[in-house]
Amino acid sequence: MQIVKVIVGIIISAFVLGHLIVVGLFLCPVPSLLSLVEGKKIEYVTLSGIPDYVEQIFSSDGAHNKSDYLLANSYVPNARLFVNSIGNRVASKILMLRHDKFFDETERHELYLNTLDFGGDMIGISVASNYYFKKPVSDLSFEETLTLSGIYKIFD
Repeated sequence: MQIVKVIVGIIISAFVLGHLIVVGLFLCPVPSLLSLVEGKKIEYVTLSGIPDYVEQIFSSDGAHNKSDYLLANSYVPNARLFVNSIGNRVASKILMLRHDKFFDETERHELYLNTLDFGGDMIGISVASNYYFKKPVSDLSFEETLTLSGIYKIFD
C-alpha cells in the first residue's frame, strides 16, 4: 500500500510541475520565449525600433497574418537531445497559441519581423540587418530594406 501512495504522489507531483512549467511559459515575455523556442538568444527588436518603411515593405504581402511560420520543426535542430526537443516544441506551441488568440495586430507584426528566416542561422530582421549591413534596423535605408526583402524572398 505504501508503494501505491508513493507512485500516486510522484504522478501528482509530475502533473503539478508540468502545469507550473506551462503556466510559466505562458507568462514568459515573448523575446525570452522565442529564444527558448529557437534554442539560442535572439536579437528581438520592438516595432518602436523599426522605421515605418521597413514595416510597410515586409507587410506588403500580408504574410504577417500567417501563424504557420512558428511551427516547432523549423526551430528545433536535429542534433538536440529528445528532452530539449520536447521543451522547444511545448514553448513553440505556447507561442503559437499566444499569437493566434491573444496578440493584437501590432504584436503579431512585431513577432513576424523577429522570426523572418534569412537563411542559415539568421532569424529575424535585426540579425539580417547586422549581418548584411553591419548596422541596426533603425539605421537601415529604404534601399537596404528592399535588399533585405529580396533576400528574405529567396529563403521564403
